[in-house]
Amino acid sequence: MLPSCKKLIAEARQTVQEITWKELAKETGKNCFTVDVREPEEFASGTVAGAINVPRGLLEFSIQSHPQLEHFDIDELLNARLFLFCGTGGRSALAALALEKLGFTHVFSVRGGLNLRG
Repeated sequence: MLPSCKKLIAEARQTVQEITWKELAKETGKNCFTVDVREPEEFASGTVAGAINVPRGLLEFSIQSHPQLEHFDIDELLNARLFLFCGTGGRSALAALALEKLGFTHVFSVRGGLNLRG
């Protein structure tokens, strides 16, 4: 990985809220979604039960049109609790930062991604 990529990820991790898998297991309720930001082929190879797939590369453009999220009005969507994960936690940290910049208020990156899932 390029040093500049590592720096971007480190900066994102200092800014966004991170959560552990153990903490995520306690999160439930309406408007609470676990989002796998990996590519579709990675998602198809195995993910977390109930997770939806919105790839990092398309996130800003497609989060609102995902079938499980498209029925929300914009205020509901911006206030939904979104728990993002990927393989290692890097892409999810960058994705969380991007969503925060779009106005999402309850976005979390799962620390360590699937590599730390216990």
